[in-house]
Amino acid sequence: MGINKIKDLKNIIIIRLSSLGDIVMTSPVFEVLKKNYPESKITFISSKQFSGLMEANPHIDSIIYADLKDEHKDKNGLLRFIKDNNLQDSEFDLLIDLHFNLRSRFLSSKIKSKRKVHWSSDSLKRRLYVAFHIPFNIHPVTYRYLETIAKFIGEKDFSGFSYTHYADSDIMERILSNYPELKDAILVLPGSQWFTKMYPKKYFIDLLKMFQNEQIYILGGPEEKELCDEIASEINSKSFASHFSLSELNSVISVAKAVITNDSGPMHISVGLGVPTIAFFGSTTRGLGFMPDHEDSLVIEDEKLSCRPCSLHGRVICPKRHFKCMNNLKPEVVFSKIQDWINARNSKR
Repeated sequence: MGINKIKDLKNIIIIRLSSLGDIVMTSPVFEVLKKNYPESKITFISSKQFSGLMEANPHIDSIIYADLKDEHKDKNGLLRFIKDNNLQDSEFDLLIDLHFNLRSRFLSSKIKSKRKVHWSSDSLKRRLYVAFHIPFNIHPVTYRYLETIAKFIGEKDFSGFSYTHYADSDIMERILSNYPELKDAILVLPGSQWFTKMYPKKYFIDLLKMFQNEQIYILGGPEEKELCDEIASEINSKSFASHFSLSELNSVISVAKAVITNDSGPMHISVGLGVPTIAFFGSTTRGLGFMPDHEDSLVIEDEKLSCRPCSLHGRVICPKRHFKCMNNLKPEVVFSKIQDWINARNSKR
């Protein structure tokens, strides 16, 4: 039996400031709210560095960006952000804090709303899981986001609810007119913010050389350009590192045949767009709640390694100094797993 649905939600504001993958996974909240309150106006507050990521989402009415790296990085900057966007004069029916860090809590405290709610990150469970490998029942992030709004929509069970990401069709058309070779290609995103979440460069090169008769292109951000360029050169391909904005990246990934990536933000974009996704998990594990939840995805990991996970988000160096979580994933074994996965997918068609 459900719980009583609240009826008077016409003006809703949602806060999630970072990071890329976490923002992508908020998508079900907007979708479910719009389904239950189709006449509502939903405003989203996020960080300027992720401009372009969520613009194509049809369930968001407006997005306001805070420049958290410069203009709005401190308390006075956040107050200025609120004033400049007239948020101090608006009164919302519902404020949802899907971040619940110091900045989002400060914003929440200064924005008028009849009701305010924040998500539970299961932080303690996740930290105990990392420290002691205690097998807590940690729900996927999308599920926990949806739990935050359960009482407002009269729903309690969100098990099995996936997330959908969106690409702008006009941007997609423009990208394909300029780079038609990207359509139905295998896209590889070898970078990550954290070293312990990165499949080794040499392994990537050896693995990608095994894909015969496939169009493969390498993508990444500005900080990953050297890595991407080197991999592309070694496999006689092309690097598009630092080439596309986030909105363009959405479109590029959406037309891919498949995506090979680390546990990273682009992994969540790919999964949300419904693109077949192969993801390497090293120092992090699916048990932390950030796994690909699309049926058309394959996670490559060493499930038997007892030191995993060693962190919530990744590390700059392996604490054991052996980096077995990635070094154990030999390219020939990985390629065999991918081939088995492809065969299994084909047999279902």
